[in-house]
Amino acid sequence: MNPPELGMQASPRASARESWRSRSYEEWTQLHWSVLWCYDSQVEPYGRHADITANYLSAWLVRRGQVSVRSPRGTLNAGPGMWVVPEPGPRRHDFDDKTHLLSVGFTAEWPDGSYLYQGNLGVVFPASEHPALEKAALRLGKAFRKHLDSGFLSRRQMLDFDAYADIQNHLPAWIGALSSALEGLGILPTRRAVQDERLVRSLRVIEAAPLHEPLRRESIASSAGLSPVHLDRLFLQHLGHTVREHVEQRKLAAARDMLAFRNTQIKEAALSLGFKNSTHFTRWFHRKTGKSPSHFRSEQGW
Repeated sequence: MNPPELGMQASPRASARESWRSRSYEEWTQLHWSVLWCYDSQVEPYGRHADITANYLSAWLVRRGQVSVRSPRGTLNAGPGMWVVPEPGPRRHDFDDKTHLLSVGFTAEWPDGSYLYQGNLGVVFPASEHPALEKAALRLGKAFRKHLDSGFLSRRQMLDFDAYADIQNHLPAWIGALSSALEGLGILPTRRAVQDERLVRSLRVIEAAPLHEPLRRESIASSAGLSPVHLDRLFLQHLGHTVREHVEQRKLAAARDMLAFRNTQIKEAALSLGFKNSTHFTRWFHRKTGKSPSHFRSEQGW
């Protein structure tokens, strides 16, 4: 897949831009986002060649070297001065031994688990066309360096509230800059906000529940003033899956996040998610993904 020629791209219609920029406050509160990493350095040897399944969004500015990304959507090739925004999901990346990246990874998901951008990424474009994107990434990176010893965050990272707020508060500006750049390529975010207030209340209960504690369908239904059967119907109608499946998806997403970082041990992840031991967790993870936790982790390049 060759880098798009920006001058040849048709601009999105004003009505399409308005449809995603203008949403109710209630809709925007349903978008869950969190920064995962931000670094500006040479790629470590262990991460130069890897087959991974990315359950997050990311963008890389190539400072030096050559980058190649292969996915079901095609192949992206980029050199210095180019931004690479790969599609989430399975892919292989290859960086030469000189590759230096300004890289940002983050999550941004709607209640049904879909990404803010889904099925329409896999692009390369010149950094010179969108200088605000690099500036936003550098500000985010500065916050990382101020509060952390590395450019990565994990779920078990210990930090005070001021540090957490400082880092996370830079993410909206980054997402805004990235969205503006992608909009110039005709790529708009997905729109998956939920309108039914009963479903919104149920989703909030699920999101607020500790991952290590059992979550009964009856208690979720009670918060929405519905019976468990009616709540399942509501979930199926709007999200395409049952309450139990939604809870399992949330737990699986958390498991993948934990395993994507080297400092979260498999036993620690198991206990954090409410499993009695790592054996039960491994069986559950394999049943859900077809891979063991250790295999999944090795695919991430660790």
